[in-house]
Amino acid sequence: MTKITTGGGLEFSCTGLYLKSREEMIQGPITPQMADVTLEIADRVDFQVKFDGYRFPAFDISESEDYQEFMNEINERSVK
Repeated sequence: MTKITTGGGLEFSCTGLYLKSREEMIQGPITPQMADVTLEIADRVDFQVKFDGYRFPAFDISESEDYQEFMNEINERSVK
């Protein structure tokens, strides 16, 4: 999925896709105060990821004449 969103080809590689520690975050343009405020906000959020079963998007193809027309429409939307 990363290759699709970044436009990378097979030669694309990235080593920065992981959750960084606070120490790693404040080495860049982020200040210690920014990191602290971010943690305060995160502590206020009640977010739970459920991993029970599969989640597939629902597509209504009843308005399309056929499957190929539907796929063309989906592809046109993704280009925008």
